[in-house]
Amino acid sequence: MCHAGDLGHLLSPQQIAEIGAIDILLLPVGGYYTIDAGEAAEVVHSLKPKMVFPMHYRNAKLDFPVTGVEEFLKSGFKTRRINSSEIEIKQETLPPETEIIVLNPAY
Repeated sequence: MCHAGDLGHLLSPQQIAEIGAIDILLLPVGGYYTIDAGEAAEVVHSLKPKMVFPMHYRNAKLDFPVTGVEEFLKSGFKTRRINSSEIEIKQETLPPETEIIVLNPAY
């Protein structure tokens, strides 16, 4: 699992190599304070995780000056929306190729 925190730049080839293979990526996608949707898609292409959980985006409960998740979802990856703010993940249920998982915001 890789939590990208407040990532504000694309990853260098060295950083990609240091991170290595990951199954789950928590990635900011809203821009302004962090990378935007287009840069987030580039990071996903670079790291090739099995699951991506977008974070740091505008929603009905959070009105920061960032964009919503919809722009990131246009990046062409398979997307699944979960009607919960929680999910249980097991190794044997990881998707075979990258999938974006959108959870309901907890706040």
